[in-house]
Amino acid sequence: MRLLALSAEQGARLVRPPLAAVVAAAALVGASAAAGGVVARTWVRELGPLVAALVAAVRLGPALAGELAGMRATSQIDALRTLAGSTARHLVAPRLAAAAAVLPLLAALADAVGLAAAWAFSAAHGGAAPAALASIAGGDLAIGLARASLSGVVLAAIGCQVGLAARGGAREVGVAAARAATAAALAVLALHVLLGAGAFA
Repeated sequence: MRLLALSAEQGARLVRPPLAAVVAAAALVGASAAAGGVVARTWVRELGPLVAALVAAVRLGPALAGELAGMRATSQIDALRTLAGSTARHLVAPRLAAAAAVLPLLAALADAVGLAAAWAFSAAHGGAAPAALASIAGGDLAIGLARASLSGVVLAAIGCQVGLAARGGAREVGVAAARAATAAALAVLALHVLLGAGAFA
């Protein structure tokens, strides 16, 4: 519950600046009525998945890295290999699949918050509030959820890689978690920049 509360608070902080910027730009060109629809589509395709991925990156990446680094520090990974077990199959693959499945759900929650804000902005600035939601196509939702799923795979892969590469004792567990948080957040940002550039190429 605390995680959801923190995510909602972080999401609210990220929602306000882009909404205000779109509304101000629309007012400059006399298109205030269309601001809600623009914000809604932009949020579903771009910002919602990005917010979800960043929240997960600073939570999930360190958690995975710390867990796997702890397993390495206590020789559990060595024991798995001694029993001819595959770390990729038994430790990495389930975490990648779980992240790919869960991130779209978190993105859907971020979309709901963003769409509610777009509705409110559209109504407050003279636009038809239902038009904000009507402007969203099924393809917009599919693109946003696909981006969230891909982000989940990327950040989980980074967390697992950092955790498995950890060497040393208990101190290295904390170091691995800190590295994973930074690397996962940067990788998610880079991924969304590349996806956005590709979409407008």
